[in-house]
Amino acid sequence: MALTLTQTPNSEDTNRSTATWTNVANAYDSSTTTLATLSITQNPSISIVKRLGLNGFNFANIPNGSKINNITVTVYQSVSSPTNRFASVGFFFWANGNSVGSGNFLTLSSNSNNSDTVTVSGLTLNDLKASDFAFVFEVGMQTGTATGTSSFGYVSMTVDYSVESWGSLYL
Repeated sequence: MALTLTQTPNSEDTNRSTATWTNVANAYDSSTTTLATLSITQNPSISIVKRLGLNGFNFANIPNGSKINNITVTVYQSVSSPTNRFASVGFFFWANGNSVGSGNFLTLSSNSNNSDTVTVSGLTLNDLKASDFAFVFEVGMQTGTATGTSSFGYVSMTVDYSVESWGSLYL
């Protein structure tokens, strides 16, 4: 039997965040209009990467032994114009003390309603249920001297899974 579970985070993972975001609670309030923001000043000699870790996804209701068929992630995020001062925006996952699954790049957009939905691979049920499971958003800046703003509005994860049948029981 195929089932679907969609979850959102409920807190910041301060162990994965590498910057202090303004209004960080907006990153997990399920709104696409209230945003967590980060002002970043470029470094003239090196690229900069800043991260926002989010956790509290609740995948405990997926029965042990289930087969993960597909995982999609929808992210609402944007960067300030001009976007060319940013190197990239993307995300990866953390579980059981390590980076897990596939990392993904997102669209570099200054549209405040920008959303990306991507299919991710490499995550296991054990990863999803790990006590330290986290979604980690990252933004990279090119070298230079300008300041830019990264905005993060929302993330949801949808897991499609199958529960293995035990067959029939006859009494």
